[in-house]
Amino acid sequence: MISRHRVWVLELPKYPRTLRYPGHSPTLEQLQRILAVVDSHERVIVLLLSTGGFREGTLCRLRYGNLKDDFESGIIPCLVRVEPQITKGQGWGSRGYWTFLPKETVEALKVSFDERRRGNRWFRPEQIGDNNPLVRNRSSGTKVRPITPSAIWQIIHALYVKAGIISPCSNQQAHQRKGPDCPECGYPNQSRRRQSLSVHSLRWFFRTQMTSLCVGSEYVEFWMGHVNPLYNDIHSKGEEFSRQLYPKADLTVIPKPKLTDRQIIEAFIRGRGLDPGTILREEVQTEGFGEPHRIETSAQEREQWELRTLTEELAESFFKEHRIPNLSSGHYGSPGEIRTPVDGSPP
Repeated sequence: MISRHRVWVLELPKYPRTLRYPGHSPTLEQLQRILAVVDSHERVIVLLLSTGGFREGTLCRLRYGNLKDDFESGIIPCLVRVEPQITKGQGWGSRGYWTFLPKETVEALKVSFDERRRGNRWFRPEQIGDNNPLVRNRSSGTKVRPITPSAIWQIIHALYVKAGIISPCSNQQAHQRKGPDCPECGYPNQSRRRQSLSVHSLRWFFRTQMTSLCVGSEYVEFWMGHVNPLYNDIHSKGEEFSRQLYPKADLTVIPKPKLTDRQIIEAFIRGRGLDPGTILREEVQTEGFGEPHRIETSAQEREQWELRTLTEELAESFFKEHRIPNLSSGHYGSPGEIRTPVDGSPP
């Protein structure tokens, strides 16, 4: 107790923060297993949570108008503006935020919107406008209503089970809300029944992947809607500054095809402002690869020659840029040119 100007200030001890429900983010392999068992509606939900970092409450209140500009213009990454009114705590102390969506999420949204315009067994054809929900509740019948947080929870939990990531309680049929506690999972005892993977785990996946791909944690927290000490600084830099940072992480959930040696070399050559096709055409004219006696070359030999030509051109351009002498056996002498004196003295 400290007395100061007749005012008593009570100093309370600070206790460490405890997590009642500890959890973790799914791995990339687990998320790919989930995407292997989803339909178009479920795919949109999973990708929006895992590549946009949205809270489920915010996702339910997103409208088509939040991403209309970039979505209709075909700009990747697609900018999503989030107003403070639809964030946690209604954006107390903030002016809203923005985040981005990669190509695979935009493609999933296009498929979903096309189905909604055509109509399916869940709902009638819908005219998509600025105020239409980004994700529709497909159990609402003829009325256009946004999906609810509880519906998102049920969908994600069912996908975890369907993908074999978590296993349901084998005694689930005997569960009673008022007890007694299940001997296997503890239901309805909340301290035991919650899984380590939940809807929020997909949001953690976004943060884990972006920070591991060398994006500053302050920007990642901003894209997730957190008001950190650098919130105003990041907000003042504007949307386009953040747009340049997001693609550097190259966040993707769908596995990418592996590049061949030829594709890798061509990518490096284009990065240096050169055209692989022009290089090969000029080399053909120089070496006479197009002469009649060279036409009989097999496709495999031709591919090897083109790869060797492109590799040599890439190395030569690198040596010229950094002023490195081109090392060769002819310049420095090959091992066959080494002569040892008869008397045994060093050359």
